[in-house]
Amino acid sequence: MNITYDWNKGVWSNLPLGVKVSKLHKFNALPVQFSGSYEYNFANAAVVPEWSVNLTVKLLFPM
Repeated sequence: MNITYDWNKGVWSNLPLGVKVSKLHKFNALPVQFSGSYEYNFANAAVVPEWSVNLTVKLLFPM
C-alpha cells in the first residue's frame, strides 16, 4: 500500500486500506510466489482509483 499526502493542497491524495494474500509453491526445484491484493482508497478518488485489485506471479531463482 502506498500512502500519499499532497503537501501543496494539504490533503491526502491516496489513503488505502486493503488485504494481501500470497502463497509460495514449488514446481520441482523452482519456487513460484502467487499473490493477490485488494485495496480501497479512502481519500480523493479523482487522483487515484477508488479501489484496486492486483494479481502477481513471481518466479524465484535461488542462487
